[in-house]
Amino acid sequence: MAGADFGGLVVIMLVVLRMSAEEARDSFLKICAEIYGPEISSKEKRTAKLRECIEDLLEKRGHPPNHPLLINDPQASCHGFIVVTPTADARSTHKMLTYLSTSPPEGISVVEAAMATCAAQTQFLPATVGPFRRQYFSAGLGFANPTRELLSEALSLFTNDRYVSAIVSFGSGHPGVLPLVPHSSSSHRQPYSDPLRFLQDLLEDCERTSQEILRETSHLPGIYFRFSVEQGFQGRREDFEQRGEFGTIASLVDAYLETHEAGVRLKTCVSQICSREGVTTLERL
Repeated sequence: MAGADFGGLVVIMLVVLRMSAEEARDSFLKICAEIYGPEISSKEKRTAKLRECIEDLLEKRGHPPNHPLLINDPQASCHGFIVVTPTADARSTHKMLTYLSTSPPEGISVVEAAMATCAAQTQFLPATVGPFRRQYFSAGLGFANPTRELLSEALSLFTNDRYVSAIVSFGSGHPGVLPLVPHSSSSHRQPYSDPLRFLQDLLEDCERTSQEILRETSHLPGIYFRFSVEQGFQGRREDFEQRGEFGTIASLVDAYLETHEAGVRLKTCVSQICSREGVTTLERL
C-alpha cells in the first residue's frame, strides 16, 4: 500500500495503527475539521494543530508519541510506504517505509511521517524528520499518484514470478481542463488569473499518471482499477477542504460510486481481491 499527500496519512492509519476503514474515515474527517477550522489562519498554526491531532490519535490508540513508523513484526500481513519530497530537491521523492528493506531503518516516528506526508507547501511548514533533521514537503505537487513508486517497490521486494491480483488506485477527483485562454463556451472553466494556482493544479493532477498506467497495462485487462470522482471537483477541491465542506465532498463521492460504470468496476475489483487469485506476474507488468 502506498500513499502521497493526505493519502499517506490514510496508509499510516490502516497499516501502522491497524485501524478499520470506518475508524480511519472518522479520524481522518476529525483531523481535517480541526486543521481547517476557521481559527487556523497561518501555516504555523495549521502545522501545530496537525501535530497535536496526530499525537492525540496515537494516545487514543494506546501508543506513545514516539511510536515508530516501522512495523517490527515479521508476521504482519500488510505493508506500506508514503512518498514525500525532500526540500533539498523538489524533483525527487523519498519513500518512508513501514517495513524492513535492503536500506537501513531510518528511525522515523509516526508523527514525523504524518507531518511530512501532509505538509503541502501552500498550507504547512516543512516537516523535520529523523536524527539528521532532514526536511520534507508533501509529494502532492508532481507525485500525487504513487502507482509507479508502488510497482517499483514491488519489483525490488519480490521475485518476477510473484502473482498480482489487482492494482487499485484512488484519486482525489478529476481536475477537468486547465485553460490558459478564454473559451467561447460559457460553461467552460475560465482561465486562471493566478499563475501560481495554475501551476499548483497542474502539478497536483494525478490523472495523467493514471492514464499512462492504464495504457501500459492494456494488455492485461482487469488488472488496474482506478477510482476518482469525475465531476464536481474541477478547480474546487482545495476550496471545499479549506472551508470544511466535507458533506459536499461525500455527496460527490456517493454520486460517483452510484454510477453504473464505477459500481461495476468496484464489484469486480472487490471480487478479484477477495479471490486472492493472481491475474498476472510482476514480470508481465
